[in-house]
Amino acid sequence: MKLGDYLQQLRSYPAEQLIQPDLKQNRQQQDKKLREDQDLASGAVLQAVVSEGEGDATPKEGDLVYVHVDVAEEEGSDPVWSTRAAAGGYGSPLAFILGKGHRAPRAWEVALLGMRKGGTCALRVRPSYGWHHPDCKLAAPPGVDTRTTLAFTLTLLGWTPADQVRPVGLNHSLAKVLLSEGGSWESARPPFEVTLHITLRALAYDGIPQTGKVLYSTTTGSTAATSGSSSTGAAGGGKPITCVMGQGSLPAGIEEALGHMCRGERSLFIIPAPEMQPAASSSAAEGPSEVGQGAGSSGGQAHACLLPPPPAKAMQVEAEVELVGLVQVRDMSGMGEVLKRRLRDGNGEFPIDCALEDTTVRYHARARRLRGGVPGPWTLDTRRPSGAHASEEQAAQEEARDADAWATPPGGEQGAPTPVELDTGCGEAPEGLEMAVKLMVPGEVARVWCAPGRYAYSDRADAPPGFAPGDGCEWEVELVGFDKEGHWQVMSFEERFALVERVKAKANELVRGGKHAYARARYERIARLMDTTRDWEDDDQVTRMAGYQVAVSLNLALCAHALGDPMAAVHHCNKALEIEPSNAKALFRRGRALAAKGDWDDAVADLEAAAQADPTIGGEVEREAAAVKARAKAAESKQKATFKNFFDRG
Repeated sequence: MKLGDYLQQLRSYPAEQLIQPDLKQNRQQQDKKLREDQDLASGAVLQAVVSEGEGDATPKEGDLVYVHVDVAEEEGSDPVWSTRAAAGGYGSPLAFILGKGHRAPRAWEVALLGMRKGGTCALRVRPSYGWHHPDCKLAAPPGVDTRTTLAFTLTLLGWTPADQVRPVGLNHSLAKVLLSEGGSWESARPPFEVTLHITLRALAYDGIPQTGKVLYSTTTGSTAATSGSSSTGAAGGGKPITCVMGQGSLPAGIEEALGHMCRGERSLFIIPAPEMQPAASSSAAEGPSEVGQGAGSSGGQAHACLLPPPPAKAMQVEAEVELVGLVQVRDMSGMGEVLKRRLRDGNGEFPIDCALEDTTVRYHARARRLRGGVPGPWTLDTRRPSGAHASEEQAAQEEARDADAWATPPGGEQGAPTPVELDTGCGEAPEGLEMAVKLMVPGEVARVWCAPGRYAYSDRADAPPGFAPGDGCEWEVELVGFDKEGHWQVMSFEERFALVERVKAKANELVRGGKHAYARARYERIARLMDTTRDWEDDDQVTRMAGYQVAVSLNLALCAHALGDPMAAVHHCNKALEIEPSNAKALFRRGRALAAKGDWDDAVADLEAAAQADPTIGGEVEREAAAVKARAKAAESKQKATFKNFFDRG
């Protein structure tokens, strides 16, 4: 299709309709506010000021407020629950974000929005504006009947402004205050290995952050006993904690907090006490037994929680956390079959500087078998001067080197062996190794554990010495570099054509080597890219792109036929014929695919059309047509014999 015709086709489409803004959400919010105003006017919340407080400032929505609360069944009666120690509580206030996150009863929010620091008010609240309000997520204290009208006394101690606070966590149950920025943006998640300093405190009685009673700290040599709890925790000793996430070493609340931090960051979190209880280990972090030591030295086993539980009466805990170190450990398969652990940082940021798309990569690697979880010697080593492969006896003599000595120093070294070069997506390396390399940045060194099966060497011909089909594998890999290809949509057309030529040339080479499945993956990648092209500038670009589309479709048909998929072969030939209806090669290959399906008459018709379109292939067409007719005749004879035997038995 010429550019002018294409533009004319675009003009024939119906004019775009302006999309009107959806006012439904705004209307719902207005309706909700109207109902609340009506409820408040009818006495759902009755408020009396006990003391005004100081200054003129009041908290706003999104602020983190610190509040002492007394709960009573009747006005003037003794509290059934209180945050104040004098009234039988733990002595720590409650902290929550107004109107966001893990929200408090709505009556509290309404009252606090008009209070000053140090002010106290008394409330009488119906259940629908207490803990039964649909927006309330804060758990009710034990022993409080939330189904009845309750009397509350609130004292506002202070607040942290909204621009310094945000709710985080799976259910927004944590409040986070950033104290100092980190040096990266990659956050921790199971089964990452983390190193952190942490101080756990009770919320201060006067509501001033970072001044409450210390319950546990890694930055001091001793740990305060937890009031009301039989546990005293372990002494921090001034040393940071190092552990693998997801194995129960940290409470769920701390792991949630770490998931919203980057390396070098220091932040303050308000965490509900139930989320500070010891957590069970996650199966994803444990991995399969055949992976051996898994992500670290834990062997995939659950660990005792390194932090003490909160005091018995505490509703919340303040956690000051500094993420000192972060070792990337990834479950590549999602089932624990391939685990990758970063040993050395590379140059760049994950994932924008990774070889996510199929391209040419250069790397060094060494490999050893895992049999019953027990590693063997490194029988594959691309740095070995005598050759990459060695017997287990030879390899056992080289075990003195550690990971740092094996990997190239960040600045490189003289006489370093030439790295291995391969194209990802072509099956040139085991799938587990390729998955890991795609998520590495240049200069990074990683260790990869792979369970037996599809991701390891299994029945591959390139398995190192000593590997059996049922063995798992352990690799150490250094990504030296890779060819960076720009994003298709921002490339010039000449850059696009060059990319298509390069990828097609590699796929053609794979076809010549009989690797049709890997070649098909390359051709499909080109086809997907070309199908997204809509920004032609002239007819020449349209013509050249159409030529590539025909060639790729024909090669996809060839691969599909070789892989025993005639339906796909017909589909790809049809795509080529949509662009060039008289293409002899497309007619010929569709004829062969139709014959493989048993559509004999259509197959012969296509073959004859191919000969008419290109007389130079007449001899090849005649031979193929004769073979098709012979197979058709044989199939007909077999069918007749089958029916004859069927009726004879009858």
